[in-house]
Amino acid sequence: MADGSEDQHRRTETLSFSEAASIDISQIAKVAAVSVDLRDGFRNERRSPEYRAIHGLSPDVHDTHEDWVARLHPEDRARTVQHFLDAVNGTAEQFSY
Repeated sequence: MADGSEDQHRRTETLSFSEAASIDISQIAKVAAVSVDLRDGFRNERRSPEYRAIHGLSPDVHDTHEDWVARLHPEDRARTVQHFLDAVNGTAEQFSY
């Protein structure tokens, strides 16, 4: 039986492979992608070049979840954020805005 460190290593390798595959897919399909880590609030530091282009961001600008929310129309913010959370929690089949 694998010990905890082996399990953690395997999960980290799987996550790294998934992230690399997501990058490849977003580049090939020209689809925007962002990685979101919800373990400690919102942390979404990884954005594809396509995401940055769609949002008019330069490659070196730091963009936070709060920055994304601020770009949403004020009347759409609560609904869009809730829809995003529903997608993350598995209660919505997809997310788009």
